[in-house]
Amino acid sequence: MMNRLITVMAAFTCLVGAAGCGMAGADDAADFSDAAGSEDVARSATLTLIGRVLDDTGAPVARAMTVLCGNVEGVEVCLQRFSEDNGSFRYDDLLQGYTHLQVMPYAASADSGLLYAGASFVTDLPAPPAFHDWGDVVLPIISNPSVVLVADGGLLELDVLSLSLVPGSVSFPGLEAAGLVGVERLTGDQLPEQFEGTVGYAFYPYDTRLSTAAEVRIPLATLNDVWDGNGPVKVLVNSTDNGGLYAVQAQTEGAEIVFGVTELTWIVLAFE
Repeated sequence: MMNRLITVMAAFTCLVGAAGCGMAGADDAADFSDAAGSEDVARSATLTLIGRVLDDTGAPVARAMTVLCGNVEGVEVCLQRFSEDNGSFRYDDLLQGYTHLQVMPYAASADSGLLYAGASFVTDLPAPPAFHDWGDVVLPIISNPSVVLVADGGLLELDVLSLSLVPGSVSFPGLEAAGLVGVERLTGDQLPEQFEGTVGYAFYPYDTRLSTAAEVRIPLATLNDVWDGNGPVKVLVNSTDNGGLYAVQAQTEGAEIVFGVTELTWIVLAFE
């Protein structure tokens, strides 16, 4: 919950004060090309972490908010950065204990007009002293979103799946009364490396919370290209608060897979 409050407040501040967010990114990040391979920048007893945020066309994503969280020396800590114009981000002087990295592209979407999905990843950082290059975080661009009124909820047919929202249950990251909701289907190497599965569904806006679970229905016919219909299907959701994926209960009803979710992040299907 603390992570949710920190990231939502930071995102809201960024959207209403773009100039301030830009200054934060400039102070906190370094040029990716200069940093790559420079292991000597790691401090004697700390870790340096660098990475880059791109969209699924390979273009850099500027002003994506990255939030590195964990328990450091007994204290819950979240460190916020904004990616540079070339997509790079950087953290210096890190101690051990960071558990996950959130990538929240609210300001980037506001600036560019592109609807980026976000993601949250479990970290596997080396013990300091060290220099670690995370590599590229690739954010899908969401197309064909639908308008959702929080008070009304309703059934959304989003091409690749349907989403039934209970009236008043939606909590957008910026707490708006209405907003766009969209999803993009990805397969194979389009999925983030940490998301083990065959098919993924990336949502916009990332980290939309639901006070009452929404019902998701995925037509089995949309899976013919990746699944032969044999064996169980495991449904996984990306956790914003902890990174990684967790399983949710699912069942097959007629020609659809049906399950509930309480956050719109990523849904990943793994076939056993």
